[in-house]
Amino acid sequence: MPRVLVVDDDPSLLKALRIGLTARGDEVAIARSGAEAVEQVALRRPDLVILDLGLPDTDGVDVCRRIREFSRVPIVVLSAYGDERRKVRRRRCRRATWTSTSFTTWRRATA
Repeated sequence: MPRVLVVDDDPSLLKALRIGLTARGDEVAIARSGAEAVEQVALRRPDLVILDLGLPDTDGVDVCRRIREFSRVPIVVLSAYGDERRKVRRRRCRRATWTSTSFTTWRRATA
């Protein structure tokens, strides 16, 4: 069973991802902060990390960089940010897959 770590502070997004991934047969762990994410990667050794950039305690790019210091786990970055500064900074987090999201818009449209 694949182990997936989802890192986000949005409860509704965490719930949606947990439901979807669990339905696929994945074992899902949750981290709500950057510090918790780094700790969980070290302890649980997930097969995949899904990481949001907008975390309450640190920038997701910094979390990615810290994980890369000791792990080669695949990282999928979810980001609603589109500004150029973040695009430049995200290049510093090597070997991560970047996906833009529009969850905020989707939530408003379905609410």
